[in-house]
Amino acid sequence: MGKAKAKSLLWSLGRHWWVWMGVALYLLGLAPAVTEHVIPRWVYWLAALICIVIAFYKSWGEEYDRAELYKRELEEMYADVVLDWLKNNHPAIFTAAHVAQRMDFDVGRVTKGLKMLEKEFGVVHDNGARGWSFEMMISIPLISSLRRLVPPPKKELGGGV
Repeated sequence: MGKAKAKSLLWSLGRHWWVWMGVALYLLGLAPAVTEHVIPRWVYWLAALICIVIAFYKSWGEEYDRAELYKRELEEMYADVVLDWLKNNHPAIFTAAHVAQRMDFDVGRVTKGLKMLEKEFGVVHDNGARGWSFEMMISIPLISSLRRLVPPPKKELGGGV
């Protein structure tokens, strides 16, 4: 873990602990006024311990959400790249290995992109041993608004037949 990551995690932990400890101290300070009993010191320590556990959980949740967002964005990028290739090559039935070979790309990344295209957009379908099928007509609205992650090939200017 890098210094920046550790600093971010500690900052999040401290922020959550501060908030929850403030709530606990407010409630514990209110209790003697209402019940006219003195709260033992160990209750304050127990509240601090419970608050640190809650703070760890909340900080972990933030990091988990951030990691899931990164993972989804990465899968969307794979899906964009695969969809761009499908748009330009129009295969009806294909395998992930074939697409990866043609794109000079990793099979795992192509598969993640295909699964995203299937699950989220329904433009490809996994046909098991036969491979994947591409629904060009269903993909038209998606293709027309697709941001280009893969730049178009550069055309040479100048002479040549």
